[in-house]
Amino acid sequence: MLRVAVFIFLASGIAAGDEVTVKGTTLRGTIKDVTASGLEFDSEYGSGTLKIPYDTIERLLTDEPFLVLYGENSQAFGRLVGVADGNLLVLEKATGPTSVPVDSIIESD
Repeated sequence: MLRVAVFIFLASGIAAGDEVTVKGTTLRGTIKDVTASGLEFDSEYGSGTLKIPYDTIERLLTDEPFLVLYGENSQAFGRLVGVADGNLLVLEKATGPTSVPVDSIIESD
């Protein structure tokens, strides 16, 4: 019984982190910044930050929420869950998915 509990604990730690799929390859690591030109991503496989343009992202999912400031005075707060038709999809708890035009992103936190 103890071995099963240890295995479940270890297996759950493997899946942690942000995931970005580009050209059929899923990268795991941490999204450091969200900009109008793309994501800044630290991969768990090496050192350095990758700059990933939105038009190359096939799939996106973050563990933690981001505050994305965009447009004149707009903001979205939630997990990043995708990119579609020039929009970053932010899953907000209260309202569901919000489409943020990537060219209007000012900054993220």
